[in-house]
Amino acid sequence: MPSTHDLASAPTDVTSRHSVTGESASGASSDSSSCPFTDQISHFEDPVLKAIKAACSLACPVHLEAVLFESLMQEASLLQVKTIGHIPRSVRPVLAEVLATEFRNATYHGLWGYARLHMFPKAVLRCPPRSGRKKRVFVKSLLLSRLERWTSGDIQSLWFEARLNADCKQSSNCKSSPVDQINRKRALAYAREGRYRDAMRCLGSLGTASPHDSKVLEEIYQRHPEHVLPTVSGDIPPSLSVSMDSVLASLQAFPRASSPGASQLKSQHLFDAILGTTTPSAKQCLENLTCFVNFLLSGRADPRIAPWLCGARLTALLKKHGGVRPIAVGEVLRRLVSRLCCSAVKEDLPDTFLSYGQVGVGVPGGLDAAVHTLSACIARYGSDPNLFCLKIDMKNAFNECSRASFLVLPL
Repeated sequence: MPSTHDLASAPTDVTSRHSVTGESASGASSDSSSCPFTDQISHFEDPVLKAIKAACSLACPVHLEAVLFESLMQEASLLQVKTIGHIPRSVRPVLAEVLATEFRNATYHGLWGYARLHMFPKAVLRCPPRSGRKKRVFVKSLLLSRLERWTSGDIQSLWFEARLNADCKQSSNCKSSPVDQINRKRALAYAREGRYRDAMRCLGSLGTASPHDSKVLEEIYQRHPEHVLPTVSGDIPPSLSVSMDSVLASLQAFPRASSPGASQLKSQHLFDAILGTTTPSAKQCLENLTCFVNFLLSGRADPRIAPWLCGARLTALLKKHGGVRPIAVGEVLRRLVSRLCCSAVKEDLPDTFLSYGQVGVGVPGGLDAAVHTLSACIARYGSDPNLFCLKIDMKNAFNECSRASFLVLPL
């Protein structure tokens, strides 16, 4: 994949970050005709930009569809761009309207409808540059401008600006900050959001491993072995269908400020668009989101979106005694569908899966009860030489277990 510098030569008179991203300090974005990179974009025909054009028109020649879609999704997932945490109140109705359209496109327009939805957060909701004391006014006008440009079809310019934004961010962060400084910064950010438990954890963090370290990558691959996809035979039960109320309840159950997946779409974005306003667009957004969820549950989605929707980005946390602990963060939409599936069958789980004396799943306070029961037993019978306690810790059990066995057994 060519770097951002290979796409077009930056103008020599760029003097601020605002001009690099094509966004004015007042928050109003310039028209595509006045963007200094518009001519270069129109003449540059790499696979990603061809794919963006296909996403804009929701159509593509069949013989190029697979290659272009793969190129676009790879770049959209790997682009290092962070999105804004909370949507300003005055922007929420417009966001709800645009998201409603993108959920409808993802449901009825196949690969390119989902590609647009995957690109949207980084193209439109990415964090703005610093703007001083008038940050709130700047963020509001900037987001409204981006939403208007996205609606009018100016997706190429928005995505090119996201590329440049990511490239400038990487060049400015070429010198890594000390771990303690990073931990303090993250802890303060969590504390401002009321996430005090996460803030305390950050202070004791050892940091993350370099994603470019070959040893780290090898260890991550070992901890996430590839499994052969299972083949299901026999009669398949009818697909699940959920209501708008169920989707709303599952959305509200997400932890506050839950981390996003590779697309950087956050649960807070959906929460602000649907629950942060009482306009008709919020109801339409929820309705279209429910249709998209049911579309995924029905199994009619193109299987080529599965790696991007069901995959996860890994963060390798350093362990105290050496090695790394990969933390996987999946897409919010996939996690929402999983929550809905679990909610629909949770009443049947005890009789089907949980009737083996376990207390880890589906038993409120089960783990605490097990710990206190064991402590009381040791305190009472600890002097008995015939009393034994066996503790087993399965290494990497979650990643090593066979999903095929789990999927086939209930059928």
